[in-house]
Amino acid sequence: MTEKSIRDEIYNFLKANESKLKSLLKAQLSSKEGYKFIESRVISMIANENLSLSEAVMQLNFEHE
Repeated sequence: MTEKSIRDEIYNFLKANESKLKSLLKAQLSSKEGYKFIESRVISMIANENLSLSEAVMQLNFEHE
């Protein structure tokens, strides 16, 4: 997968599941800087913790409770 396709997949997944995200995470998605933070955390979690995209987003969502 290319970097762009990974970023596109993350964006599409977050948008598709936006209604399930905690309000703090949703608020971060509304700003470019917040989105970049979320995107980098998800990529890091996938790479370093060997999580799937959905697992990484769920973990990040849990951290924002």
